[in-house]
Amino acid sequence: MPAHSFTLDHFPAAADDRTRAWTRAVRQAFLEPDPTPARLEYLVEQTVADDATLVAAYPDGEETLDGERRPVGTCTTMAGTINLGAGLLPATLFTSATVRPTHRRRGLLRRMVEDALVRTSGAGHSMVLLTATEGSIYERFGFGAAVWRSTLTVDTRGGLPLRSRGSGQVQQVGTEWLVGQAPAVFDRFHEGALGSVSRRAAYTDRVARENDSDRFDRAVRGLAHVGDSGEVDGFAFYRSLEGTATVEVLDLVAATDDAYLALWSTLGGLDLVDTVTFPRASADEVLRHAVSDPRRVSTTLVQDELWVRVVDPAAALAQRAYMPGLDESLVLRVYDPLGHAAGDLRLRVADGVAVVEPVVVDGAENRAEDGHVDEDWDLSLDVSTLGTLLVGGLSATQLARSARLVARDGAALAQADRVFSIADTLRFYSHF
Repeated sequence: MPAHSFTLDHFPAAADDRTRAWTRAVRQAFLEPDPTPARLEYLVEQTVADDATLVAAYPDGEETLDGERRPVGTCTTMAGTINLGAGLLPATLFTSATVRPTHRRRGLLRRMVEDALVRTSGAGHSMVLLTATEGSIYERFGFGAAVWRSTLTVDTRGGLPLRSRGSGQVQQVGTEWLVGQAPAVFDRFHEGALGSVSRRAAYTDRVARENDSDRFDRAVRGLAHVGDSGEVDGFAFYRSLEGTATVEVLDLVAATDDAYLALWSTLGGLDLVDTVTFPRASADEVLRHAVSDPRRVSTTLVQDELWVRVVDPAAALAQRAYMPGLDESLVLRVYDPLGHAAGDLRLRVADGVAVVEPVVVDGAENRAEDGHVDEDWDLSLDVSTLGTLLVGGLSATQLARSARLVARDGAALAQADRVFSIADTLRFYSHF
């Protein structure tokens, strides 16, 4: 058998044996127990609802001892959207990437990622998005950490001292009912939240289920906020941690500021509770600034959450929102070891609208890997850094200080800070 020879089988998720085998392979790779038949059908159903394309890798010419044909590598891609301030931009979501320990170090993950990049380009999407189980894997493939999350620990003894408790009404509601309301609320939030990514079809449903079960978790409680319009515009799922005076927020989405504050006011006033934790808060959660005593809200963990891989930099840069009133021009030199995004680009921004063109020298588009040209570039960076800068997770100055980009001079760096500044904090609540 050739040591590095694999066949990638692409197929749409369906209620069939291929999808069941793929699902079991993913769970095994993540050290999860083999699902019960009912749980397996539930997981397959949710994957089908995502309209996902599944990839299963099989080693060529290798026979298993027990005669069962099972994937040694998996991944999936699906269409999604990201909010970069100028509407919802189409993107490819990449997830469930696994390689069995018996087949590591053979280039299989690289092959699956490169295959996904090619298919993303073919679909007309300018970027691939992922959330990573490990932080050291994906930068080598051109992904850059772009949005971070934090774990909040909130001291609610005596109530939460909010500056405003918001308007509208919060009601305790049935979990199953709230699962049905949540997608519409999230869609409204997604349209207005910078850094937000569309959710998988069963995201909220799985939050409310028992771990590794197809049943709703009886410990999970739901809160819904009704705004002045009479519609539900915010929700929270939470549970009490047994044997403690701590409540864990599993999911909290608010389409309005009033809904956000009102939900937190209710969570902060729960009886018999001293502490509320929120493990998937944004890195700069507004709650920290909404209380009159900031020491009541502490951040116990900050880590990468969303990774961005730009495939078509001209399209991605042109589709992003920019601050109004700008009249700037930058030449970006982008390096990409896989070739998809390499080149020199001129970014012109006028009053919030961008025009991006390749730098042309002697009648040919300059490819950055071919070396320097007789035109000054303002920023030199690799494609992973471009993903971070594009979303606005870090400023150009922060990236320069961390040796992730080089600016022609201080004026170019200050100009880049102005061009890539963002108007709001990044809010990402869509782990996939």
